Amino acid sequence: MKKHNGKLRLALLLLGAGIVVGGVGFSSWIIGAQITDDDLSVTLSVDDTKSQFVKIEASWNDSEDGKLVIAEPATQESEETSSSSSTNYVTSDGNPNAKMDVDIKFTITTAKDLDVSNYSVSISLDETSSAIFKAKDNSTTFHTKDVESSPETYGTYVNFTSVTIEDTDFGEESPEGNLDTYTFTKKVSFTWGSYFDSKAPSAFYNEKLASLDQTSAFDKLDAITSEMNAMKTALNNQTVKLNIKLNGVNNA
Repeated sequence: MKKHNGKLRLALLLLGAGIVVGGVGFSSWIIGAQITDDDLSVTLSVDDTKSQFVKIEASWNDSEDGKLVIAEPATQESEETSSSSSTNYVTSDGNPNAKMDVDIKFTITTAKDLDVSNYSVSISLDETSSAIFKAKDNSTTFHTKDVESSPETYGTYVNFTSVTIEDTDFGEESPEGNLDTYTFTKKVSFTWGSYFDSKAPSAFYNEKLASLDQTSAFDKLDAITSEMNAMKTALNNQTVKLNIKLNGVNNA
């Protein structure tokens, strides 16, 4: 630290004052060291650099092949059509391979000790795939157009409701080196859509036919057969895409 030489200057002033004693009077006194600069200690603090590495992977679980079989596992009957006095015009063979859900395996890999408490995983049907499930204008029996959400169609044959998996379902992390891994599975389901009032087709048609006399009901059967075949044409061997997204990641 550099200081002005204040003490030396003060001594010179005292000497000068002694010279003028007996003259016109005492000179003014200038007392005090003048410090014109100083040192300032600055303590530096630098934030830690934290790794925000995170990756999500999705695959079919174990023997899962990601294939759906759009069918009824057994004849579905509503309460109205299950009584002994009711006639079931539409029945299901009970396809043993019917499968309307898929089991997905997730692996989330993060930097070691990364806080995932605000993370979640969302599963949604890709917008480009939504059109595959829409029933086109081929309806001739009991269907009405879905005016609000999709006026060009009669609703959907099959529906998928988006799913959110919270961090509490990630399970315990598995540390390995500088990484933590979370592995978990989630079964997601496709359901019958608004075209069938969210019911299995046999239940939907039997409930509608129950309100008709037998002759009128039989007159509808060819149209129902045509509608079901139209669904097969629309859906058979199609591929739909599910979007998997890890939410809550700080990309700043």
